[in-house]
This record gives sequence, C-alpha cells and structure tokens, in this order.
Amino acid sequence: MTVAEAMAALEAAGSETIRAIYIRHGAGENQFGVKFGDLGKIRKQIGTDARLSAGLWATENSDARMLACMIADPKTMTICRTGRMGGNDRLLRPCRRVRAAGGAEVAATS
Repeated sequence: MTVAEAMAALEAAGSETIRAIYIRHGAGENQFGVKFGDLGKIRKQIGTDARLSAGLWATENSDARMLACMIADPKTMTICRTGRMGGNDRLLRPCRRVRAAGGAEVAATS
C-alpha cells in the first residue's frame, strides 16, 4: 500500500462526528476522525511496513500518525524506539496505548 492509498483509506473511514470529538480532545484540525477500531482494520490490511509508517508520519495527519505507530517495525524505526517522533509528545500517549492493545511494538519513551 502506498501513502496515497493509505490516506484515501483513512479519509474514507473518517467521520465528522468523531473528528469533532478528537478536536475537542486536542488532536488538532489535520485529521479525518477515524475510530480506533477502523484504524485496526486498516492496520490488518497493511501488516508491518516501516517505509509506509515513515511516510504516514511525515503527513502530520493525526490519523495517519496513529496508523504509522500501529504498522511500525520497531527493529528498523528509530523514531518509534526512542520516542522522538517530531516533537509532539501529545501523540505519543495514544501510540503507547496502541502498543498495549496489541498493535505494533512501539517502544515510545517518556
């Protein structure tokens, strides 16, 4: 899957209602409002893909960054192992939850 295809899948899965909720909770405007369950479905289609993970992170879209955490390969993704993901610690907290829920092993540190 390419970054463009992943972004299209995220946009299709998004919801204005969920987007408004995420904005209220501080996710910012650059997002589609994708439910975590729908992110999990997209993750299953992709599997582990370090290159796609890096491309999704670079979009600065909150949903894409969450998916990036889910599909990251911690053996090759230094940003996920060290927790240095563009300086936005607010987004690291959900990445830790993804890991705890069985997503990709993203060893984000405090």
